[in-house]
Amino acid sequence: MELEKILKYQQIDLKVYKIEKDYLQMKEIENMKRIVKTYAAKNNELKQLEVSLSQALAELSSLSEKIDAIVSEKLMKINMDDLSDDRSFSEMYKMISQYDEEVAALNKAVDKILKTISDINYDNKRINEEMIALNKEYAINESAKKKKEAEMGETLRPLSAELKAMKADAFDEETFEKYSALRKARRMPAFVPYMDGNCGACGMDIKIEVDRKLVQAGDITECPHCGRILYK
Repeated sequence: MELEKILKYQQIDLKVYKIEKDYLQMKEIENMKRIVKTYAAKNNELKQLEVSLSQALAELSSLSEKIDAIVSEKLMKINMDDLSDDRSFSEMYKMISQYDEEVAALNKAVDKILKTISDINYDNKRINEEMIALNKEYAINESAKKKKEAEMGETLRPLSAELKAMKADAFDEETFEKYSALRKARRMPAFVPYMDGNCGACGMDIKIEVDRKLVQAGDITECPHCGRILYK
C-alpha cells in the first residue's frame, strides 16, 4: 500500500463519484419518478370512475324498470268506462295524480343520475387527456436522460479504465475494502489528512484518540467519529 498512489487514485475516483452523484440527482430521473407516480394515481382514478359509472348505470336501469312498472300499472287500473259518478271520477283523478307524482319523483332521480354519468364521462375524458400528456412528458425526460447518460459514459470510460489500472498498485485488499465501504456510505473523500489534532473531514478534535497512532508521514488510522481514514 502506497499513500501517494492511494491519494492519486482517490483524486480520480472523486471525479467518478461526482458524476455518479450528478446522475442520481439528475432532474430527469426525478421527473420520471414523479410522472410514474402521477400516472398510477390517474389510472386508479379511472378505475374508480369505472366503478362509479357501473353503479350509476345499474341504478338508472333500476329506475327505468320502476317507471315502466308504474306506467303499466296505471294503464291497467285506470279505465274511463268505470266513471259512473262523481265519486268514481274523484278516486280515478286521485289515482292518476298519485301515479304522476311517483313517476315525476323517479324522473327527477333519473335526471340526477344522468348528470352523474355526464360528470363521470367528462372526468374520464379529462384524465385520459392528462395521461396522454404525462406519456409525452415522460418520453421527453427519458430522451434527455439517455443523452446525459451517453455524455457521462464518455467521461466515465477513461476514468474507470485508469482506476482499474491503478488499483492493484495503490491498495492492499483490506484497505480497499475499507475505502469501498466508506465510498458506498457516501463518505468521500475517504482518505483525509490529520490536521493539528483534528479530522480533515468532520473537523472533530481527535488528538487524544489518534495522535499516538499517526507518528510518521504515511501513517494511517480511522477517525473515531466519522470513520474516514486519516493520514499523516
